[in-house]
Amino acid sequence: MARLITLHWKEVEKAILHFGCQFKGQEGSHRKYWRSDFTRPITLPAYRTVPKFILNQIIKTLKVTREEFYRYID
Repeated sequence: MARLITLHWKEVEKAILHFGCQFKGQEGSHRKYWRSDFTRPITLPAYRTVPKFILNQIIKTLKVTREEFYRYID
């Protein structure tokens, strides 16, 4: 299993968009992404680096492995 590392929010956004999510809006510094099979949106804080626990939640919501997720990070 790939080790979870903190990433810049723009790198995380690229991976989220690759997995078929669409940007649905922003409230303050929180960007929301949606996909038709989700029961709730992914909320990505537009901070410099995204904390590990939020990355873990995003990966679980996308239903992909860490390896698949990190494949689309620059």
